[in-house]
Amino acid sequence: WENYCDRKDGAMMSIYSCDVKDMYIPYVRPQENGHRVDVQWLEILNDKGKGLVIYAMSGKENSEKGDNYLEFSLVSSDKTKAEYPYEFDLTVRYEVTEKGVKGYYIVTNTGKEDMYFSCGSHESFALDSDVDDYEIEFEKEEKLINLLHDDMGRLTGETTDYGTKKTLALPKDYLQEGRTLIFGDISSTFVKLNEIGGKTLAKFTFEKCQNLLLWRADGNSKYICIEPWATLPERVGKTDELSTIKGVIKVAPGETKTVSREIE
Repeated sequence: WENYCDRKDGAMMSIYSCDVKDMYIPYVRPQENGHRVDVQWLEILNDKGKGLVIYAMSGKENSEKGDNYLEFSLVSSDKTKAEYPYEFDLTVRYEVTEKGVKGYYIVTNTGKEDMYFSCGSHESFALDSDVDDYEIEFEKEEKLINLLHDDMGRLTGETTDYGTKKTLALPKDYLQEGRTLIFGDISSTFVKLNEIGGKTLAKFTFEKCQNLLLWRADGNSKYICIEPWATLPERVGKTDELSTIKGVIKVAPGETKTVSREIE
């Protein structure tokens, strides 16, 4: 049930479930409501049982904010090493700029051996109408081969050729039921989201990411996720060792690597 940092002692730690509509509390005076504190994980599902799981950070984490930035940090611990066997400091920073928003992943290897990581982002852009009224404009002409995936998001080895072009009209017929367009080996360092025959809505600049994914949840969703990633999803029936995966980022002991992106 609803609880806050100053009144949480009566809310026992357990696993709870409810419909999203039931999280709204109709207070007479409008105020913050429906909050839950100290949540360790959250599962959001549709009526078909599909959705996403969000986990709380599980190491020594911290946060900091200023007038124009928000910063989260995570230091490796025994918990993180059980899943990812490296020692590191990770900082995720967001800055509001005159042009828009900038984001940074800042990774420092605090261990004694080389470490490897991959990263990407999942920015969503609200649309006024359906996706087929919009297009993605690439910085450069690209050979757009869509890498097909299974229900678990793993690459099947099958492809669809969208041709060599600089502008891709978003295909409404494909962007259904959680299907993702996965384009590998992209040379562009930015893309634009445009109205077809109209204005540019956003420019998304990214670095160290050679793959671009486009996604929405279902055929009724009026948004598009533009996702630059350093590496591709794993292939069906094959799990590669992290250091051998194309696009993975290597960090030497004591070294810091920064990956940035910007939305204008």
